[in-house]
Amino acid sequence: MPEDRKVEGLVVGMWVVYNLTLANWAAFSRGGILQNRREDERTAQWVNRLGVRAARGGQQVVGTLSGGNQQKVVLARWLEAGTRVLLLAEPTRGVDVGARADIYHVLEELREQGLGLVLVSSDMEEVLALSDRTLVFVRGRVVAEFERANASQEKLLAAAAGEGNS
Repeated sequence: MPEDRKVEGLVVGMWVVYNLTLANWAAFSRGGILQNRREDERTAQWVNRLGVRAARGGQQVVGTLSGGNQQKVVLARWLEAGTRVLLLAEPTRGVDVGARADIYHVLEELREQGLGLVLVSSDMEEVLALSDRTLVFVRGRVVAEFERANASQEKLLAAAAGEGNS
C-alpha cells in the first residue's frame, strides 16, 4: 500500500470494483472476456469484510469515498490478488479514527493468519500497536531493533536520536 493512495494507489476516476480487481484481472476473465458478475461478487465480499462504506457498493467512483474507505479499497485490491507479504507505507495516513480501527483490526487478523506485514510509518503509536519487531532507521541505516515486548515510544525516540542504540 503506497504512502499516497490518490497518486500511487488508486485510479480515482474509476469505480470501486475496477480499482479493487485491477491487480488480478486474469482471475476475472475467461478467454480474454471479463466476467463482470464474478468481479461484482468478489467486490461485494471485500466491501463487506473490510466495512467499505460506499453508497452504490462497487459501482461508485472511488474518488468520491472518504480517505479511510479509499484505503480499504487499496488494501482489498492486494488481498484479492493473493499477496502473501504486504508492504504498508503509512497505512492510516489521512483516515478517521473509525477507519483506523477497522484497518488495524484487519491487519491483526491477517497477521494471525500468517500473512507477512512490513509496516513503514512515522506514527509511533501505529508502529507500537501493529509491530512484532521494530527496526529504527536513521539516514537509511538500521540503528536499533526492538521486539514487541521491549519496544516503547521512549526507546524508539532515543534510538532515532542516536542515544543508546541496541
